[in-house]
Order: sequence, then C-alpha cells, then structure tokens
Amino acid sequence: MSSDNFDRPKWKFDPNTGEPVPDDSPEAEAPSERPTLQSAEMYSAPITGPLGSPPQVVNDTNVDSFRAPYQEQPTGPAPTPPSTSAEAPTQPYDYRAQPPTQPVQAYPPQSDYMSQTPPPQAPVQTAPLKRKSNTPLIAGIIGLIVIAALGVGGFLFIQNVVNRPAVSVEKLLPAGTLGYFSFDPVLEGSQKAAMDKIGEAFQSQPGFQAAWDKITSESTGALSATGCAGDTATPPASGFDALSTYLGNSITLAVLAPSSDDLQQLKDATNSGDIDTVGMDIAGKNIVGLIDLDFNPLNKQGPISELKQQVDNIANAETVEKYRDTNIHKLALKGCGDTSQSASAPDIYFALLDNSSTAIVAAKTEALHVVIDSYRDNKSLKDNETFKALSGQVPQDRIAALYLNLTEIYKQVQLAVPEMTQGQSIQNISGAVLMTLSAANDGLQVDTATETDASVMGAQVQVNPNARPDQATLNDVPSDTLGFIAGTDLQTMLKQALDNLRKEDSNGEIDQQIQSFEQDYGISLENDVLPLLGGDYTLSISPGASKDTLMPSVLFQLKVSDAQKASDILSKVVGRDAGASTDKVQISGGQFYVDKSSGVIMGVAKDRVWLLYDMDAQNVQIHLTDAIGKVGSGFGTTGEWANVKTHLTRDSNVIGYVNITGVREMLEANFLTDESAKNDYEENAAPFIKPIKYFLIGSATQEAKDGALSRNHTIFFIGISK
Repeated sequence: MSSDNFDRPKWKFDPNTGEPVPDDSPEAEAPSERPTLQSAEMYSAPITGPLGSPPQVVNDTNVDSFRAPYQEQPTGPAPTPPSTSAEAPTQPYDYRAQPPTQPVQAYPPQSDYMSQTPPPQAPVQTAPLKRKSNTPLIAGIIGLIVIAALGVGGFLFIQNVVNRPAVSVEKLLPAGTLGYFSFDPVLEGSQKAAMDKIGEAFQSQPGFQAAWDKITSESTGALSATGCAGDTATPPASGFDALSTYLGNSITLAVLAPSSDDLQQLKDATNSGDIDTVGMDIAGKNIVGLIDLDFNPLNKQGPISELKQQVDNIANAETVEKYRDTNIHKLALKGCGDTSQSASAPDIYFALLDNSSTAIVAAKTEALHVVIDSYRDNKSLKDNETFKALSGQVPQDRIAALYLNLTEIYKQVQLAVPEMTQGQSIQNISGAVLMTLSAANDGLQVDTATETDASVMGAQVQVNPNARPDQATLNDVPSDTLGFIAGTDLQTMLKQALDNLRKEDSNGEIDQQIQSFEQDYGISLENDVLPLLGGDYTLSISPGASKDTLMPSVLFQLKVSDAQKASDILSKVVGRDAGASTDKVQISGGQFYVDKSSGVIMGVAKDRVWLLYDMDAQNVQIHLTDAIGKVGSGFGTTGEWANVKTHLTRDSNVIGYVNITGVREMLEANFLTDESAKNDYEENAAPFIKPIKYFLIGSATQEAKDGALSRNHTIFFIGISK
C-alpha cells in the first residue's frame, strides 16, 4: 500500500450543506504531516491491540545476530517515542572506533495515523446555502473506514506473511550449547558490496571465468547427485551465483549439550562396539539446524527448498505433535523418479516459530524440544555473560560465525572420557571462542575473540597486555621483507613459562639446569639475561644477500636497555663455544661474531642485539651490514604498510605480516620451469592466487581476570585486489 494514502489532506465538509470543500479553497486546512510506511518503526511488529491502541513490540524483529549487535530488549509497556531533539544513542563497543551517528527523526506512534482526530478548526464564514442530502458525507465516512481497514489489513499481511522476521541465534540456542556454525549465503548491504568488489578482483584475472565454471560445474554436479535428474526448477546460474541456488538465507548448525543418559549410552556403546548406531542416535538428538526461510523457493534446489515449500503450505504439512504451543511437523524428503520418500533420505522434523521466518530442523524431536524450551523460558545464549562479551568485540555485519563453548565441551569430555582429563596432558580448559568472517573492500577478515584459561601441560603463557611494540620498530624491518612478526616484552612470557615449568618439575631438574648454565658461563639467567629481554623485537625473512629467491635470510632484532651488558654476555657465551670458523668483526661500532661455515652472524650495535642467518653463508656479513645501515627507513615507512596497517586490531600486542605476492613470485620463478606445468598453473591456479596480495595478523590481549582467564581479540586479514 502506497505511503501517498497517508500524506493526503483530510476531506473537509461544509457544516451547513454537507458538501465537500475543495482542497485548494481558503477554508481547507493545510494537511498535517503524517508518517509513512518508509519508517523502519512501521515494520517493527504486528499490531495486536485494538484499532488506535499502541502497537505491541515484538523483540525478535528482524534481529540477526550476525548483522546487528545484541541489545537487551526492555519489557513492559512500549516506551514513549524520543523527542526530535534527542541526541543519537551511544554506539556499542566495536573492534574499531565508529563515526558518530546523526540524530534520528522521531515519528509519532503508529496509532496516530490510524485514529488521529483533526485539530481544532477555525470558524468558517460562508453564505447560507440550501441544505442538501447527507449521502456524500456518509459515503466519505464509509470510504475512510474502508481505506483504514485496507491499511491495517495490508500492514498485518506484510508483517506476518510477506516480511516475517527472523529470530536471532542467541535468542534460540540454550546457554549451554557446545557450539554452532552460522553463515549467510545470500548477502545484503555492505557485505554484498564488499564481496562484489572482491569478486571483481578475481574476475579481472585472465582465464578466471573458465576456471571457475569448471569448479562450479563439478560442485553443483555433486550436489545434484542427491536430487533428481532433469530437475528444471532452478534456472541455470553462473559465476559466484551457481552454488547459492542450493542455499537459503541465514543457516545455522548447532551442537547441543548431551544429557547424562546420552553420555552413558555412548560409553556403553564404546565398550560393546555398537558406537555407530548409538552415536547416530545421540547426534540426532543433539544436532539442530536454524534456517531463515525468507527466500524464493523457485530459485533454489535441494532439501532447504523442500522445507521452504512445506512452510509456505504449513496447513498441509504433517503435524506429529504440539509442544508448548508450537506445532512440530515432519518433512519427508522426496526421492527421484516418483513422489515417494527416498530410502536414502530419512525424515526430518521442523517447527516454525510464531510469526517468524525461522525454522528449527532436526533428525529427532528431542532437539526441537530443547530449543523451544530455551526460547519459551528466555534462557538462551543472549544471557550468557561470556558470549555477550565476545560478541561485543567482533564485527556485527558479517558473513559467518563459529562459536565454541570450551567450558561445556571440557565438561562433556570429563564425563564421557574421564581418562583424557585425569593425566598431565589436559588439566583444565574453560572459556569460549567466537570467530567471525566479514568482507572489506580490499579483502576478507577473520576476527577471533576469546575468553579462555587453557592449562595444557602446565605451560600456559600469556602476553603482557600493557606492552605493545612501537610503530617505529617496524621501520627497522628490511623494506624487501617477505614477512615478519613483531612484539615486545619477551621477559614476561619467558619468566612465566619458567615458573610454570617449575610447578610441574617435582624433581627440581629445571633449577639444576639453570645452575649448571650459571657455573659454566658465569651468567645468571634470571638476573642477567631475562631483564635484557623487555624491549621490542622483530623476526623477519627476506631474499638473501645473493638475491637468490631460494636462499632467503632470517633476521632477528631485539632492542635492549643496556647494550654494553648485552655485548658482554654475548662475548662470554660465544667466546666459550666459538670454533675455528668463527671470526670477530666490527660493524657500525659493534662487536659481531660470524661463522661463515653455517651462515650465522650475531652481535650488538645501535642499542639492539642482531642475529642473522643467511643460506648464502659467504655473503652473510654483507647482508647484515646493509640491514644495519638502513635502520629507520625500512618496511614501516612504505606506502604499502600504510595501507595494510589500517586492518590491525586496536592496541595490538603482536603483529604478523606475509607478503603473499612476493612469496608467489619467488615460487613461480623457481618451480615453473617446465612449460606444461606453467600452462597448467596459469589455467587452473593462477586466477585464484594472483588477486591475494598479503596476510596480516594483529592480536590484542586484555587484562587477565579470575586467575589465568584472559580475553584476546585477534584479526586475520587477507588482502585481495586486482
């Protein structure tokens, strides 16, 4: 229904004659401003109260946990609409600072445009006219009633039939869910625009379309093997749209926590050798799918399309039971050649949540009961504090998400296989992990948010959350680097690892080894060496001194606060073990030790420890001299890094980078010497590899709490461009 119907001025009638007053007459009142159906609030919930009463807001309105941050919904009566002068709401915490939003124009409640009474009219001075019939007035009133009825009915139809809202995952799955994987194969908005740009980068490569058609024809052929031959319901698709014909919108696969009875059955089946049958039965009761069915089934194939068609004809779907006011239906997947059930396609069960487009699907009704209970009792992931904390760190506009409840998984392992957790291999695992995949205009991004306490073999190591490498440190990485890792404060990590090893060392072997080292070298590991390791460090790989791409060099730099002490310690260690092939050389005023037989050189200069390994051993000194001479003008000063670093996690403690283009060109130059191999590579692999330019890691650790429990946010970014 058009919004124009609500923007027209009301009809005016002469009180003496009953005749309608033209809109352009002086007596006609100017139309009042009215809201239109373009406002998002008009679609937020169906109207369940009487005409003219405030609408009842449904909390599940078009909320998708993978596109909008979770927000607790208020209970009670609908709040008063904000003033038009109200400030914009505070942005939720995100992994990057967000631009300020603009104030949103508030609209009056929906009931205003349905039952609003006209404002007071000014007296109209008209000459007495002969009184006429009231028929036009009655007809006008009836017309207004009909228009209002059509408007309300159309709104309800759009809301409840055409535009059923999806229910977000965190409102359906119970808080104890072991994990889930969810993805949106049909993208919209910014994610679609970003993926389109990424697609252009691949499609611009010579030979891409032929290579892609070959892959999709093989993939869709495998998928079609489960359907019927000669199926013409799906129009032919090409490019990136080919595989999407088998998928719906948002699809989630979740693993629920098995009951104690289920675990006991698994243990018994393991002993009796009947694990296959029992395992499938337990999986059917604890694996559930959540599917947003808001798509056109004529453009789809496979079981999801059959499910959508049954939902559209829900009255004809077989009902097997009614559980807590929710009908559970059976879906019999069709076989080929007839309309009967295929022997290879077992029945599945599904339930459609009230006034939504979200279907719950499982092989056993028990799994549906668990999800319905979680939804009805309002005890779901949205109330899990760890899940909410992790969800606030990752992008809300995304393609896919993976959630793992480490605490619940460990409990299940303890109950099912207790011998695995009673030894030294795994002492304790708790917390959770939330991973998301999202698209940017220049690449794909994987965010990993964790809140964990993983005690594996007693050697858990944490990064100092308050120690971050200086940006200037990256200026010292060679500009031709193929990749590097940068961080700071090795002292804290090594000391913590040493303390953990001592806790597990009941015989005191660790202390004996440390004492032996101190006696041999006259150096205290904990008092002399560890205090020197608190500065920034980089480990980088570059083409070797000979520029032979198969003979790269590895360079380690560590900034130290006391260069003279570091030089003295190195002299004691290397001087004691130096062989006949080790020479002493001076580079940039520092003492270095070079072993040309192994290609290793180390020493102290410019307030840092240097260690270089070059496969071209004869030129190792030349390469190190070149690296020291270019300190401050390396990779961190280039425009390439200026573009890459925008994707780093805020306050990164550890940074990693790989120049995929450089690595690819190195491998191509050395391995594609055979013409046949080169042609095969260019035809089948190059179109998918060449647009991938680099790989970036940025990891930020937050303050630890509750012992070893800490939070971390890591971004893995794959740069993609033409």
